[in-house]
Amino acid sequence: MYFLPNENIDFREKEDNVPYTDMVERGFATFCDGKMIDQDQVMEYILTCMELYDIQQINYDPAMSQKLIEKLENLGLECIAVNQYPNVMNAMLDDAERLMYEKRVFTDNPLFVYCALNVVVVTNINGMKAPSKRQSKKKIDGFVAFLVAHKETMMVMDDVSEEGMDALIDEIYR
Repeated sequence: MYFLPNENIDFREKEDNVPYTDMVERGFATFCDGKMIDQDQVMEYILTCMELYDIQQINYDPAMSQKLIEKLENLGLECIAVNQYPNVMNAMLDDAERLMYEKRVFTDNPLFVYCALNVVVVTNINGMKAPSKRQSKKKIDGFVAFLVAHKETMMVMDDVSEEGMDALIDEIYR
């Protein structure tokens, strides 16, 4: 789920050439009143997800998230900071690239696709990679959030056949 501030949304839709209002109407995103993302609204969404899924851990970008993380830790969730440095992001980028080439990443969310298409991979002097933007106005947050979450999941992923997918999904849902 993507959370988007709704202030100046008409201007931002034209500027970014993205139909955010349509994305909200289709259930791919949620508006927050004002010009900032409402962390209480994000918390409510996480609580709803906790009722549906067996969430045991939250990976997060430490930038501007301390208040929300404290609340999640008070609920007993393990919260793991994932800094966006090349030495941290390198493995997630490599694994995500492999999964995409193997056609193992599925989404019907056009905002995820939009963010992924805006990513360029920059490599530092040590050969370590990190995501960056093609242009300063383009958004990549959704793809970076995927990478942040993928840091832990890539260590526990199983190869599941199409036939075994239903059983796995039944196991994940409460």
